[in-house]
Amino acid sequence: MNIKVFSRALSTVSVLAGLFIGSGLSAETEFLIDADLVPSLADGLNEGDSITRNGITLTFSNVIFSGGNTSADVGWDGLIISSLVSSDATATDAISFDITFDQDVTISAYTLGALEDVPSDSYFTLSGGGSISALNQIPTNAGFSGTPFTANFNAGTISKCFAGVSYTFAHNFQNDDPADPIFWLKSITVSEDGNGGSSNYAPSAETVATLLPGEVINGASFTSSTRFNWNGELGNWSYVRSSPNIGYITQTYDEDDNDPNIYREETVLTFFTATTGIYVYSEYEGNELIFSESGPFDFPLLEEVSGPPVWEPQGWVYFSWPYAYSITEGRWHFFNASGNQSRVDLSTGIWGPFNQSSGWQYFSWPYTYSTTDSTWYWHNAGATQWVVDLTSGIWARLGQSGN
Repeated sequence: MNIKVFSRALSTVSVLAGLFIGSGLSAETEFLIDADLVPSLADGLNEGDSITRNGITLTFSNVIFSGGNTSADVGWDGLIISSLVSSDATATDAISFDITFDQDVTISAYTLGALEDVPSDSYFTLSGGGSISALNQIPTNAGFSGTPFTANFNAGTISKCFAGVSYTFAHNFQNDDPADPIFWLKSITVSEDGNGGSSNYAPSAETVATLLPGEVINGASFTSSTRFNWNGELGNWSYVRSSPNIGYITQTYDEDDNDPNIYREETVLTFFTATTGIYVYSEYEGNELIFSESGPFDFPLLEEVSGPPVWEPQGWVYFSWPYAYSITEGRWHFFNASGNQSRVDLSTGIWGPFNQSSGWQYFSWPYTYSTTDSTWYWHNAGATQWVVDLTSGIWARLGQSGN
């Protein structure tokens, strides 16, 4: 098959960065792993060392060292990391380690660089709390690179790092020379508002499905909430909001039967403000990374669309108030009991509170059919009803408008 080109990705990045506009303020904290700036790292990384920035503490534990040592080298350029456990006492590097935060945070970005040859398809992951990140790129390199590489963190199923939970940093390659470390980790950037309370820059899936269709940028025409046309090549697209400030879109093509295991493109955007951030675009063929590009974005398109995330249920939903299970999504949701949204029984014209919902209901927003009551309802979404996705932890407003 023909390998897709990055010009295709630019169309996606341009559209998404222009449309993905939320609300609120966030605070970003960069943990620099620098021996010159962090006194606790002046003698290298040791078990239990910690860094405190902006009132947040990051602690290292379960560190595996090369050469049988009890510390790893840290310089101005970061923590030296390799993957060969050796008896060579000169190889004072870290192999893997755990990180723990003292409060909930969302990891948004990382910076690293190469100190030796880095093979293609190199990556690292974080895992903990029953979740694991996606594969985060370590750029291919030949020899030493003095230029650091910064990219957004692809969180995978880690919606946030919970306070007191250890997350293991591990990578996938081997180093043949015990005296030569392979790369250095310079910094990790987090959002202090890991629970998404006031930081909601990435849009909901419902918002993207509403805004993206009809947009044509750089040859990419998003023809519906699931379909696109790139210069005559048709395919499917989908969007996931993986954390309050991170969203990613996946594209597949009809020529590959829209099978992501054959070929797919992923564009991940991390928002630092309402309109700016960094993106990582990746192409996968047979689940092998064949191309990746990253950089900053600033696309203040449709800025007037700011607002909190919105959840509009579709299809069958089971209610056991204040909980609801969406068959379409395969997820549980929890409703704020203080919400005041109302609905009208279209058979009787009688208004009643939404919190009387029970049993199975079919949603075609703003209409619902209750099997318990054997009637259709119309929802007044002008009143506020907050609901949290119990998988992602993201709070959203139920419905945009009942009119």
